[in-house]
Amino acid sequence: MLRFIRISTRFNVIVIALIGTLCSCEDYLKLNLATVDPGNGNGNSTGQICGSPTSCSITSTSNSSTYTIDINPGPYSQGDDFTIYMSGQYNFGQAKQVLLYCNEDQVHNFGSWLNFSSNVRTISIPYDVDDGYCYTIRVTKEGSSVSSGDDLLWVSPKFTIN
Repeated sequence: MLRFIRISTRFNVIVIALIGTLCSCEDYLKLNLATVDPGNGNGNSTGQICGSPTSCSITSTSNSSTYTIDINPGPYSQGDDFTIYMSGQYNFGQAKQVLLYCNEDQVHNFGSWLNFSSNVRTISIPYDVDDGYCYTIRVTKEGSSVSSGDDLLWVSPKFTIN
């Protein structure tokens, strides 16, 4: 009997084809497969770096009150559409970056210079993020000078991906 199992980390997905039946998930983990963690590059995965599923450590806050990020609080699943509303008096236009953070660790960049039509942008939750953790969306806009030192930042309310 051929079985597939998906072992997911924040950085990669490993699919293993197995012939036969193993007793439990622990048996899959005992295979001790080498994975590459781009954070340290030593060939050994350090596992989930964004904390425990039971903790939520969001310390960043928006640095501008011109807009606020409104979202549906979820929960969400991998692959779900996620709509970001930039509520404010003026047309938001383009974002410098739209990012997904797990606690205070960036885990996905949705792109640069994305247009918010009528102050709304819909993105899809990536499949390569772990579930059960605390996430936020971060939207940046170029500041008054062309440097990242004065970029405007908006941090969404926290949400989970199941």
